[in-house]
Amino acid sequence: MRPTYLSLLSLILLEARKVVDCLVVSKCPYWVSSSSTTKRSLLSPHVANQIPSIHSASLVSSTTENDETYTSFEERLLQYLARNETETVLIVEGSVVAKRSLGKQLVFVDLQLTNVFDDDDDDSLPFAENGLLCHALLKQENYLLYNTIRSNNDSKSTTQDTTALSYSSYEGYRICLLPGTLVRVTGTAAPTRNPGKAVLLLRSIQILQMPRQQQHITTILQHYHKGHLPLKEIAAACGNWSASVLQTRFQEITATITQNQYRLDRVEIAALWQPLAQEIYDSMITMPMQPEQNRYSSKKKSFVLPVAPSEWQKLQLLMKKELSPMLSFTGWVKNRQRFRDNFTIVTVCKEDDSTAEINEERLSCLLHPDVLQSDARVYSNLLAVGAHVQVQGVYINHDNKTAAATFVVQHIRLLQSSHRPETIRYLLELMAHPNSIDLEEAAHALLLSYSEAITMVQSLDATERQWKANQLSIQLQLQSNVPRAPRMHLEQKSLQILERYRPISQKYPIHLIERNDNPMSTCLRVGVPGSRWMSQKKPQLEWMCQQIRSVLESHPEYGQRKLRILDIGGGQGFLANALGGTINSNIEQIHVVDICARAVQNGANRAHRLGAPVVFEVADASRTLDTISADVVVALHACGHLSDVALAHAVQRKAGFVIVPCCFNSNPDLKIPFYDETTVEEWLGISAEDWSALKKLAEMQGDNDLSRQSMELICAIRADAVQNRWKKEPKRNDKCQLKVAIRQFPIEYSTRNTVLVGSYL
Repeated sequence: MRPTYLSLLSLILLEARKVVDCLVVSKCPYWVSSSSTTKRSLLSPHVANQIPSIHSASLVSSTTENDETYTSFEERLLQYLARNETETVLIVEGSVVAKRSLGKQLVFVDLQLTNVFDDDDDDSLPFAENGLLCHALLKQENYLLYNTIRSNNDSKSTTQDTTALSYSSYEGYRICLLPGTLVRVTGTAAPTRNPGKAVLLLRSIQILQMPRQQQHITTILQHYHKGHLPLKEIAAACGNWSASVLQTRFQEITATITQNQYRLDRVEIAALWQPLAQEIYDSMITMPMQPEQNRYSSKKKSFVLPVAPSEWQKLQLLMKKELSPMLSFTGWVKNRQRFRDNFTIVTVCKEDDSTAEINEERLSCLLHPDVLQSDARVYSNLLAVGAHVQVQGVYINHDNKTAAATFVVQHIRLLQSSHRPETIRYLLELMAHPNSIDLEEAAHALLLSYSEAITMVQSLDATERQWKANQLSIQLQLQSNVPRAPRMHLEQKSLQILERYRPISQKYPIHLIERNDNPMSTCLRVGVPGSRWMSQKKPQLEWMCQQIRSVLESHPEYGQRKLRILDIGGGQGFLANALGGTINSNIEQIHVVDICARAVQNGANRAHRLGAPVVFEVADASRTLDTISADVVVALHACGHLSDVALAHAVQRKAGFVIVPCCFNSNPDLKIPFYDETTVEEWLGISAEDWSALKKLAEMQGDNDLSRQSMELICAIRADAVQNRWKKEPKRNDKCQLKVAIRQFPIEYSTRNTVLVGSYL
């Protein structure tokens, strides 16, 4: 009987194998080939033969005996959608672990769940385990519509008033859904553009507990002060604090802000809230922390990674002896989600076209640390949005037909890196350390030859690698074969405005000035190679000193008397102190003005230690500053309209200038301190509508070429306005004729590298 039993079992397994293979192929997008032998040849020969196969049936999620118990919250949402229960409201409690904003209209939030309730039942819904992840979407349109209707039903307020209140609360929660914040939200199941995926579409939000970071607490307190969040809710979230005590403290801080003789910047305002935030933080020490701390860290940010779904971690289900056909394909990374223990989900599509509606061409790929033949941590960091990859693996055969098929990756090859500078910097660091990544693969991903990669690794230090990463980022954007999405999201009128003013930019061609290998300032400290100071800040200061010296030397009275420099928005005086150590013998005084008292005090202390001829003053540059004389006006990274204010000071004083604009949409309310407080648009001679459109184009993400054109055009408009205003200004010195040029320092220092330089003729 035993041979007969085994034969029957073998026959059953064989037929089951055929069914599984059919299901696997049927779930593949049409651009994925199921030929394992032909696609293996696409990989490097020395690794293709070393890749074993994994049976797709081994990746099948086991069904639960209780249909109402789920191993992921998304399964519950998909079941609601399958039953067409799109109005069933769920109440969810959990901690924010990540937030991604797309403008002000869409905010994607990841919550680590603690409790889930039905709208009509206070009992928690059953789950297989704690700590499940909920993908939630805060959509401005839906939130405002729901809350406006609810407010109208609950009160006699007008629709206009309730809409304003709803928008105010939306703005508060949009910003204050910070990592570590415990919240209670209500929402309904909603589909996404990717088949088999669902999110919780939020209707209301309540903050239950403050995050365990003082800066985040400060942010929440400030948004209460702006009227975006209710007092009782914030008091309850602070633990033992009463609403009346908090109200008293808020009034004291508000009085300090309003009574200050100078307009405080956001840093100074935040500093006033920090003592209260510290007290609240200290009072929360005994409260349980949600979620437990397990952080992913990088140089720029730190955030809590969510727990990976439990079925991914069951190795006994992943490693089976049965074999199935391997699949291989190439595509562009559209999205990436990282989990603890180096699990990563990457969404890949055939074409990098954000306007594509063919959702079947998107594939969800799982990078499992125990299945992937390469280092999962390395590729988790490399597969940023925009990367081009080739993957090989098998499908998970989901029992849940509503869930999307997941492709388990066993081997991966990076064909082209994402253009993000931080990703390229990471790749260059891998190349500099032996055996971290295949050098040939890395070179190809950066569009370099193998010999170029070898030379770069051998010759560049940590600082130079930072510069090289910024260069390669621009080259990848310009030379990439990625099919770019059409500019459908741009109003045609905006592009017409760009074309209308283009002749002005032709009057002021861009001149790239390479970096100076001979440092001009001896007072600048030497930092750690590869640090932001050595790779960006210090080279910018040395470049600026070189340009300012050339403007000083062009002054008609240079050498006859010592000249004076006015530094607008000089902050802590890095540039001013560098100038003092560079051209001290030709400068009588450098006057720094800034509205941040703390920065001014720090700069004054540093100037005193260095013995530099620098005077610091807390002052608002949008005022006339009549008591300050200057022969040259400078400003490094003057945000928004502060650049125009600095140019106006130069024109009014008939002074030369070196101005580096930055953050074009910032400080929109600043006015020119002369001509009866003229608006910037009036001073430039451009309509407010056209000026706003150009600034938006300059700050646009994802289209480097269009953004660069807009930035250069804005600088040309400013240069033209200065030339025209200079001629109309009363002549203090007939010898003073001005020539305005637009120059650029190397883009590896900063992407905001366009500089307005006014020299004397």
